[in-house]
Amino acid sequence: MTDPELSEVVLQSDVLDVVVLPDAGARVHSIRAFGVELLRTAFDAAVHLDDPFHWGGYHLVPWANRLDAGPQQVLGQRVDLRRNHPDGSAIHGLEYAAAWEQVGDASFQHDGGGDATGWPWTYDTAVVYTLDGPTLTLDYALTNTSDRMMPAGLGFHPWFRTPSTLQIPSGSVFSDNADPAVRPSPVVGPLDLRTPAPVAVGTDACWVDLSEPAVTLRWDDLGVQLTMSADRPDIVAVAARLPHIDAVAVELQTHAPAGVRRLLHREHYAMHALPPGDTLHLTLTLAFTR
Repeated sequence: MTDPELSEVVLQSDVLDVVVLPDAGARVHSIRAFGVELLRTAFDAAVHLDDPFHWGGYHLVPWANRLDAGPQQVLGQRVDLRRNHPDGSAIHGLEYAAAWEQVGDASFQHDGGGDATGWPWTYDTAVVYTLDGPTLTLDYALTNTSDRMMPAGLGFHPWFRTPSTLQIPSGSVFSDNADPAVRPSPVVGPLDLRTPAPVAVGTDACWVDLSEPAVTLRWDDLGVQLTMSADRPDIVAVAARLPHIDAVAVELQTHAPAGVRRLLHREHYAMHALPPGDTLHLTLTLAFTR
């Protein structure tokens, strides 16, 4: 069994209470807005290490969503990513359960990322949480510390209590994250979330070309609304509602699934090619209202 004694960092404003777990990827264990828990969380924080993909909110570094596992040549380097998902993909990056260092009251970093046999580039990553009344901001920085061009991506993967409705301002979607097409399709049926609607069970999709870099969740029974937004115009939005989980993941990411393939084949919505010494930045804002 996993040691249940994970350190917790509690961040507070007059409206929000946020609990961060440095030893489990500096992930968010809990978000209470107006006194109401909005994440899928657990009484025992150690569950985040035993089952890292289906609880709380975790950081996607140095890629988001799914990449092809197994050996391949990428930007002149041999990459051999480990399969860590039942569909055979390498999912959600490398740092979702790693121990991060707390370097400030609400700042966390993980240096020396990378794996010579799997991800041959080294990198440093950091996240800073800022609480201001009903608003939570996450500022990310991913720096390529290797001497070669590195594919790079960032994102945040929170599992929310199932909302009454979700709104995603996009007419284009990759309808299946596990089998991503080269080009998105027009939204139809339950994947058309341009007007608020419930998220259908079985959804696991990625919306692109957002008309504004924001998505909106509403919990009618709680009287709470959340607007998630990003500071980048190229952001994509992912939503998933799996049959066996009573929650909905709503994620903002810097690239679509199969980001390496998209980069190598010059497809749209690819991972960024980050030069040595350069930093990929992403700021996400979660604004709660009632």
